[in-house]
Amino acid sequence: MYKEGAKGIGQITVRLYGTDGRLKYYKHIRNVLTNTGFAAHAKRLVGVTQNAFDYIAVGTDATAASASQTALLAEIADSGLSRAQDGTTTVETTTQTDDTGNVGVTFNITGSKTITEYGLFNDSSAGVMLARQTDTALPVINGETLAVTWKIQELA
Repeated sequence: MYKEGAKGIGQITVRLYGTDGRLKYYKHIRNVLTNTGFAAHAKRLVGVTQNAFDYIAVGTDATAASASQTALLAEIADSGLSRAQDGTTTVETTTQTDDTGNVGVTFNITGSKTITEYGLFNDSSAGVMLARQTDTALPVINGETLAVTWKIQELA
């Protein structure tokens, strides 16, 4: 089979706003695309039914991200941090016209947690994880707001 070298890269932007609404934390993180995510993407390309990757989840496990992982290792399902869907996904031009998909979710935090992992999924509870990454521990508390934006760019 001829391989042209097409691939995808992703980046997560994390913003934490304090209870006063001021930006408290801001960081860009490169993600790891998963094997099952690549497979689901290939199926979408040829018309095999797959949901859009428009759900973001956060978790508390710091195990390094790997392409073989299929889920977050300790997904948070409470404190206002349950997996959430972006209702307004968009595309933008980075290198080629419309080559980058954007998914963004804002979590209104209702408890105290320490976030260390992020995942992009195609379902509200199970589904396929397209990408995952871990980062340094980010403590969050009641009344804060966490905004997570994911960009996936298709490269030729």
